[in-house]
Amino acid sequence: MQQYYISIRPHYVVADKGCNRFFISVSGEKVHSVSQDMNHLHSIYKQVVSTSQDVRRAVWMVGKNFQEKQKKILELYLTRTTGAVDNDELVEAAELLSTMAGTRLEEGTAAAAAVAESSARRSFGQFLENFPVTLQGQPPSKRQRCSSGFFEARAFYDKWRMDQYSLRRDYLLSHFNLRRPSAGKVQRMIGQEGWTTNCPKAEVVVRLWKPPTKKMVETDPYVGHCVAEQAWTGLALKDFGPPKGLGVVATRIFQPDYIICDYHGQVIPAAEGRAMMANLQDEAGYLFFF
Repeated sequence: MQQYYISIRPHYVVADKGCNRFFISVSGEKVHSVSQDMNHLHSIYKQVVSTSQDVRRAVWMVGKNFQEKQKKILELYLTRTTGAVDNDELVEAAELLSTMAGTRLEEGTAAAAAVAESSARRSFGQFLENFPVTLQGQPPSKRQRCSSGFFEARAFYDKWRMDQYSLRRDYLLSHFNLRRPSAGKVQRMIGQEGWTTNCPKAEVVVRLWKPPTKKMVETDPYVGHCVAEQAWTGLALKDFGPPKGLGVVATRIFQPDYIICDYHGQVIPAAEGRAMMANLQDEAGYLFFF
């Protein structure tokens, strides 16, 4: 904590934002979920995730042989959640905690077993075994979490919701592989699923949509049908008269990145096509640059 405050935090303090929080983001604003950030940090460096309850339990185990007065000081410090803090009590508690630095719970002891069991029980993998993430599922309530042994699992609850949000986002995007959807169409789909919370907004889905890859287009059954039957929608033949003759025109508005039709013709380099265009006089040209 001291190194964070001295070496890291000063680089992100922005004077005009005036954030008085201890933990701040890279933009100089308050961190909305410290526990979530810490879990992400532990995940990156493959560290065991320890909750505040795990720390309290370990402190109790190490301090069980303290004098009664010292135990009382630790109890007041560890159980305090709100209200003013007595400076003397705070100093005494800090000194006691300092004496515990470097203390290890011996393997095989009841204390070590209790902490190890707590950590194993609180693994997110086991949390998912109890509460699988599904499209239509509801996040587990606090009563459900506690009855399954996850007493301090708010971080797991938040991660569960994040995973479901991602699952629903990908599900919506999977229905629009070939064409960019309109916000109205996405919103209707969200309504049909009955989702009112923990799902992306229609505008977010539209923004995240990406044009299909060449492989996706070539293997898509709908595109294959349109190519075979020449049954493209939104197009019509029009006779422009001599010398141009027949041409293809659009009968509707096409959004960017929309697959309109397949083009039949010889594929040649762009330089060759420009040279052919330069040699054309009044005759019609049938070159398509892409």
